[in-house]
Amino acid sequence: MLIAGLWHGASLLYISFYLLMSTGLVLNHIWKKKKYKMNIIMATILTINYVNICLVFFRAKSYESAIKVLKGMSGLTGIGLESFRSEILQYGAVFLFLNVCFFSKNSMEISNIKSPSFKLVLISICLLLTSVIIMIEKNMASEFLYFNF
Repeated sequence: MLIAGLWHGASLLYISFYLLMSTGLVLNHIWKKKKYKMNIIMATILTINYVNICLVFFRAKSYESAIKVLKGMSGLTGIGLESFRSEILQYGAVFLFLNVCFFSKNSMEISNIKSPSFKLVLISICLLLTSVIIMIEKNMASEFLYFNF
């Protein structure tokens, strides 16, 4: 992982990202070796949050901006009323997506269906529209990461 950090650039932020990811992998292997068990939903939430925290260092331009983003993610900078509607939309979308991930058919099961049901088509359209609304709401268009090199 350290080599991958150096490959992306000699920036300490990339090295920090891969150091954090390596630490997560080591902890995962220790956890499995000790045969600890965790609820699958809690494990998924923990993994997603850990990876998101690590990705902050991958995308940040400086340590100061990374710490600022982490403080914002944890709520240490406060929660403004202007962002409340957007956050409700995001939490609702995450809840919807997690329900789809855990309780619906996977892509292999769907590919075996000769003609999809109306319910499946409706869920797919709702997920697509939710994603588009979130992208428009957050103005998520960004410059391709590797243009910075």
